[in-house]
Amino acid sequence: MKLNIRQFLTNNLLYLITLIFSRGTSFLLLPIYTHVLVPSEYGIFAILFASMSFVSFAYTLGIENGLIRYLSEVKDKIEIQSTVFWAMLVFSFIFTLFIILFRQSISLLLFDTTQYQMLVALSAASLFMETFSKYYQYTVIGLQKPNAFLCIGFLKGICTIILSYIFLIILHKGLYGIFYAYIISHMIAAIIIIALKRKTIHLSIHWHWLKRISLLGFPMMLSSLFITGLNFADRFFIYHFKGSSEAGQYSVAYKLGMIMSMVVTVFSMSSIPFINILKKEKNSTQIFSYLFNRTWPVLFLVFLGCSLFLKPILSFSINGFQLIHSNFLQSLHIFPYILLSYVFYGCYINFSLPYYDHEKPHYLTFIVGLVFILNIVLNWMLIPKYGSTGAAVATLITFITMAVFSYIKMQQLWKIRYQLKNAIFMFFIVLFIFLVHKANLFTNRFLPVLLFLMYIMINFILMKYKIKKEKDF
Repeated sequence: MKLNIRQFLTNNLLYLITLIFSRGTSFLLLPIYTHVLVPSEYGIFAILFASMSFVSFAYTLGIENGLIRYLSEVKDKIEIQSTVFWAMLVFSFIFTLFIILFRQSISLLLFDTTQYQMLVALSAASLFMETFSKYYQYTVIGLQKPNAFLCIGFLKGICTIILSYIFLIILHKGLYGIFYAYIISHMIAAIIIIALKRKTIHLSIHWHWLKRISLLGFPMMLSSLFITGLNFADRFFIYHFKGSSEAGQYSVAYKLGMIMSMVVTVFSMSSIPFINILKKEKNSTQIFSYLFNRTWPVLFLVFLGCSLFLKPILSFSINGFQLIHSNFLQSLHIFPYILLSYVFYGCYINFSLPYYDHEKPHYLTFIVGLVFILNIVLNWMLIPKYGSTGAAVATLITFITMAVFSYIKMQQLWKIRYQLKNAIFMFFIVLFIFLVHKANLFTNRFLPVLLFLMYIMINFILMKYKIKKEKDF
């Protein structure tokens, strides 16, 4: 098991590097977006992006989750890969055609005007081209080949950044330039992926595999759909109650807060295929506690580091230039709320692993569905009065509730022992350090550095002397 743990950690590192150049591209593009677009324009982009995030689930119907789950354990890998590829391609083509045909109605529904119908069509085209990248991404994850994932992710990230600079800075295409860049970068990746995978894709669909992966993947898709709702529903409320400018400012602050989401995603992506290895081990239940004890210190470290240092970095000006334009810094106060929300999301991801191990993802679907309803209610109550702050608080309450519910139900089913006392103790230490910094009780400019070092020291002492020594796995 020690070898498997090393493999797990190595894969995590490679996935993290990849996300910096693929999913992390959206963070790297914020300086371009915020200096080219005004908040109201970015608000329109945020609504389109949120809408397409919901629609993207219809493009695959969750079968990619079944691909990750079964690909590493089947003998005939070509059968399942061909089935998933053609199914994803057919689904995505149908929904892309539907969106393009009804682009005027969709634009009217989202924005009360048909002005943005071409942006709706471009969004659908981008999602269709992204289908190839998603297929390859989930294939290499299922096969435990993070190096291949790294190469394609790096290529897409570089292409998107270069093309975004060309279309937005040089050609001044505005909102349209964002989607031109994404479509072309997805096309380049698709051509390479088809060339690489042509030998493993046959012109056939095996219905028994499609049924099996759909039965597992569909409940997981519903859970992911609800999670997406938790991530993006507040944009629609802010746009409706406060307008596109505040929606744009909030979306930038939320995007920065999702740095934590990237860390959590790394853990999630590498954990699901790792479950297949755990099922062969006698002490598979103990590994969940082991992974949790190695996860929460990282989450707290990222939260504290970003909360203490990110705002000064973003506000720092060189000859009048800031990384994020000053027009978008008004909502930056919600940044710690979003960071902390995704700390609890990371706990939820860890607590959800036993559900996948025992192939009972429908419990998660029920939990996340209830929490999604709670999020809608909180957004409706808080955003009209408190705006962006209300949305951030609603997000935090929602993710705390989701983590607690998943833990309670998991303990009812499997009785897995987690060392929560250490995590709770360190949570209050982190919260205390953050509040001291937030209250500006001291004027020393080196205080954030001292507070950060204090956390590292306390955490080191706790890990060395307080956490019980786990058995070698």
